[in-house]
Amino acid sequence: MRPLLPGGRQIMIDDISFYTAGCCCQLEAFAVKGGKWRKKQFPALFAVIKHRNVGNILFDTGYSDHFHSATNTFPNKLYRWTLPVQLLSNEKAVSILSRNNIKSTEVNHIILSHFHADHIAGIKDFPEAMLHALEAGFRQIQNQKGLSAVSKGLLKTLLPVDVASRMQFIDTAQKCVLPKWMAPFKFGYDIFNDGSLMAIDLPGHALGHMGILVNYKKPYFLVADACWDRKAFQDLKFPSKCVNFLMVDVKAYTKTIQQLHELHCLNPDLAIIPSHCEASINEILNL
Repeated sequence: MRPLLPGGRQIMIDDISFYTAGCCCQLEAFAVKGGKWRKKQFPALFAVIKHRNVGNILFDTGYSDHFHSATNTFPNKLYRWTLPVQLLSNEKAVSILSRNNIKSTEVNHIILSHFHADHIAGIKDFPEAMLHALEAGFRQIQNQKGLSAVSKGLLKTLLPVDVASRMQFIDTAQKCVLPKWMAPFKFGYDIFNDGSLMAIDLPGHALGHMGILVNYKKPYFLVADACWDRKAFQDLKFPSKCVNFLMVDVKAYTKTIQQLHELHCLNPDLAIIPSHCEASINEILNL
């Protein structure tokens, strides 16, 4: 299998690297039905994509110190109690990029899969980056307040004060047809209008939740929180029903996993990477 770009266009991604910025701890049984009732670490994945024309791109940011600042007081502190976070100072995305000779001001774009804290906590560390997301998720975090926001995993204080001027809504662009080997997923949004990064709706987990298809030498489908463990799309092992209250739409979430399962069965060599699956993350970190 190889990336198929519209109109025979050239691959514009020069490199992609994967890292984790902290992790949260919760019971394995919550993430996959039949899992053990023991605490497990769920790493927070982010990707660094080097694009030939637009420069350095992040897909999500993982955790940052800003998460601890945002959860110092009630009701936000409930988030920290429910999902305890482990983060060393050298694990932040901005620190990892610095060790790889990328300054914070050299990150040109951040693509946000959705607006839960473990995906956006590092935005403030990259003041020059344009932000890309689906509009519904952004409107929700802007309008939700107090306990209602926390119960949905939303911490508005993680957003920079100039977020509105830096935000570009991916879904304002026209939908385009995906390669046939991406079936049952048919449409996506061509983020930079060159076929390099295609945003794909993956509804159910949160409002405005999406993944991206990265057309590199080997294609990667980064599916964020469409599932928390690859057993979900490989074996149709769904999360425990006790976490259904975390989903914005349980039926849509179930359908998304079923679609990922179909995609996996048709294309078992396609790298489908959830953001918190330890096994998937270990594989790509060891490539």
